[in-house]
Amino acid sequence: MNISLLFRPICRNVTDAVYMLDVIVGSDPRDEVTMDAAKYIPEGGYKQFLKDDGLKGKRIGIVRHPFVEMIHGAIEKSAFQHHLDLLRQQGATLVDDMSIPRIEEIMDSNHSGELLEKLTEYDQHTFIEAEKTNGYGEHEKEVVEKLKNLSRNGFEKMMKDHELDAMVAPGSCASPVFAIGGYPAITIPAGYESDGMPFGMCFGGLKGTEPKLIEVAYALEQFSKVRRPPSVVECEGSKEATISQ
Repeated sequence: MNISLLFRPICRNVTDAVYMLDVIVGSDPRDEVTMDAAKYIPEGGYKQFLKDDGLKGKRIGIVRHPFVEMIHGAIEKSAFQHHLDLLRQQGATLVDDMSIPRIEEIMDSNHSGELLEKLTEYDQHTFIEAEKTNGYGEHEKEVVEKLKNLSRNGFEKMMKDHELDAMVAPGSCASPVFAIGGYPAITIPAGYESDGMPFGMCFGGLKGTEPKLIEVAYALEQFSKVRRPPSVVECEGSKEATISQ
């Protein structure tokens, strides 16, 4: 279970993730970024959005290019379609074949500017000199402005133009879209490959839409019940046990 791109716990389920979010969410008067984010924190916290009927009335967008096209295995492809059917059964409206402007550029970290550092190209001396600066020069300002424009005229525009509550994508393939704009996202289990390797599906939304994402993810989780509890395997010749997924 994974919620948000800045807060990334791996939890047993949506409930655990939300309880953790309620504990750590807040603002710091010394940090302008967190002060601005404080306006999105709902009164009463996030636990109130753990609703069984959270999918009713939700509009969820599907961007098949390039995200759904990235599914290679037949098992995951079938599971993703099955979960789309579950979303509809639980009252959500799916808006299919959405497109995000300049998505190829957004997905390419070198072209978007998301990849600012190439650690192999810089030595310790460079890092020491960098520490003497404020870390935010003209180049960085240009990159940040470009990322804002890509988000504003890409994902954000699509969400607003089609009045979507969330976008759904398989696995973590849409992470760059959410990361460059600082948008919240949550991933829940969607199934397992034949070798037991798990895969998920991700819901992302605009800033401040954590309540909607929690409602969507929790309701689908309760209806699909895909997650398998980890098994405990006793080590040979020892009383210690290891947990395997």
